[in-house]
Amino acid sequence: MQDLRGELAAYAPDWVIEALTVEPARAPPFAYRRRICALFADVEGFSSEAEKFALRGARGAEELSALLNDRFSRLTEIVHVRGGDIVAFAGDGVAAVWTDDDLREATLQAVDCALALQRELWTDAQRDAGNLRLRVCIEAGDAVFGALGERDGERRFLVSGAPLRRACAHYRKGKAGQVVLCPGARAILGDLC
Repeated sequence: MQDLRGELAAYAPDWVIEALTVEPARAPPFAYRRRICALFADVEGFSSEAEKFALRGARGAEELSALLNDRFSRLTEIVHVRGGDIVAFAGDGVAAVWTDDDLREATLQAVDCALALQRELWTDAQRDAGNLRLRVCIEAGDAVFGALGERDGERRFLVSGAPLRRACAHYRKGKAGQVVLCPGARAILGDLC
């Protein structure tokens, strides 16, 4: 099982790896509820910057690819170092969750991560690539983790729930460079904000 964990670590969320090592590969579908803090981060200005890089032809495409690989590798590292689990990449955005049993601690970790992303990652990107900036939104509450049946021998894993929906829906309420807290996350943090 340890070999399986190592092989999958770069390709699958931690919770999926855990499910695969605990649940037999052919187990029936499952779902369980867990309290989480969700973070959604979106790269603002990506489309316009991609067009500028495209004007440089093949060299521009290579430069953009290298920049994005660098930024998303760093983003992934920052999330994991701060205890998060990336559950989805959506175009130029990323969704991550924290599942600490103490939801306040999970929310603090997500906020720490969001501030680190803004501070450590995208400030440099602005110097390197014009107008690329990050918007981040955080929400906390109940979510469902599950595996949905099988098709052609493949299982579909997903995380769903109000925290992810709200974080993905409300990130535009903040300006680029800001971290937005939805009501659930704000209430959990209380006087820390």
